[in-house]
Amino acid sequence: SETTKGQNKMVTAEDIVGVLEGRGWKAEIVEESKVPIVIKTSPQGLMKCVDGRPSDHEAMDGPKTLGGVYAIATNRGVTDLDGLKAIVKEVLDSGHIPSVHGDDHANPAPMGCGFFKLWSQGKLEGIPPPKFDSEEGKAAIIEAGGVYEQLSGSHEEKVVYINLVPGTTIAPNGDDQAFVVDAWIAGKYNLDIPKYLVSAASTVEQLGGPLMAKLIVPSGKYNLDIPKYLVSAASTVEQLGGPLMAKLIVPSAPLTPEDVVGVLEGRGWEAKVVKQSDVSVLIPTSSDGLMKCVDGRPSDHPGMDGPKSLGGVYAIATNRSVTDLEGLKKIVEEVKQSGSIPSCHGDEHAHPAPMGCGFFKLWSLGKLDGIPPPKFDSEEGKAAIIEAGGVYECLSGSHEEKVVYINFVPETTIAPNGDDQAFVVDAWITANYNLDVPKYLVAAASTVEQLKGPLKAKLIVPN
Repeated sequence: SETTKGQNKMVTAEDIVGVLEGRGWKAEIVEESKVPIVIKTSPQGLMKCVDGRPSDHEAMDGPKTLGGVYAIATNRGVTDLDGLKAIVKEVLDSGHIPSVHGDDHANPAPMGCGFFKLWSQGKLEGIPPPKFDSEEGKAAIIEAGGVYEQLSGSHEEKVVYINLVPGTTIAPNGDDQAFVVDAWIAGKYNLDIPKYLVSAASTVEQLGGPLMAKLIVPSGKYNLDIPKYLVSAASTVEQLGGPLMAKLIVPSAPLTPEDVVGVLEGRGWEAKVVKQSDVSVLIPTSSDGLMKCVDGRPSDHPGMDGPKSLGGVYAIATNRSVTDLEGLKKIVEEVKQSGSIPSCHGDEHAHPAPMGCGFFKLWSLGKLDGIPPPKFDSEEGKAAIIEAGGVYECLSGSHEEKVVYINFVPETTIAPNGDDQAFVVDAWITANYNLDVPKYLVAAASTVEQLKGPLKAKLIVPN
């Protein structure tokens, strides 16, 4: 179908402008730095409706979606209360407070959400109406742990903000109302993006809202006028009598999952790309989880929902060629500052115990190509990590991993399962810590090969 095709295609801000203008809207793209009312979201903020009216709830720094949690239900075709409750649980687990709303003059009050009203009346094209009414929906959401808020006053929105900057939003302002559609949320909950944005446009149109949109996109690092900057550079060189010869250096093409499959197959592996929705064991990471080794064996520590990396913090040290204890301690501090719990591990039968990390053992023996070995041993490394505020975990049992997951879906991971072991390489952390991606993935492949692990990989990509 056209929707399925669109879902698999990257939707750009320019695409959205074109669609809106085709519907009779005025639309423009603006950088985040030009919209001073953009704020960071927080876990205490409601995942609430795009409605711009004032609320009786104080937590307005959560993401804004169509009807709150109803945005996810409509996009996925969920029409029953049990499915709705499951979505509430999903939103809670992902670190947001799920909500719906009504207002102070609708009867019943929860019908004060115009999006729910359109949905319940079957007025959203291609979206089946719910099998429950507004009061039943409200009750189910509260029962499942969500929140109900009440809005006041009349609609006076002057513009629709379509926000493409992850982790940000705009708080409602009763004196300067706007619809706020945090479109980045579609990626977080694996929504059909074209379907979601068409629903948003249709809702505004049917509610008589303003057909004027501002699409907020991330700013450049220093938000400079590029032509002006380059003309100044050229003029400076010319006036100083410099060489009128230029080489324009462009970034290398980013490594794609398909590239990784090719490299692995060239090393004798079986490898395939799978969508995140096809990997039921994938979970969101949390700040209580260890940044721990990719090792699939059971641990004595409960924090298994952190990112999995080669040897825990040793992944960063090896990639950056850090070989001394002071450099290792700085990495521990960096990981803490980034919101993860740094760690390393050993096991119950190695001697000394911290040598139970196969990755550290290979590193210390100089068996990782192109990576200099550390100037410290496993016990010194363990002590330095703990001293700097990290954690040491002890794994048990023998290696029985059947597959290697290479995960490209940001802020997700797979928890170890002693009954169904797998190596889990959360490759997305390379961006968080500015690592050399090819070097990191080659080190991962080499480690599995030298430890006689399974030469079978599943590369998990966002839907």
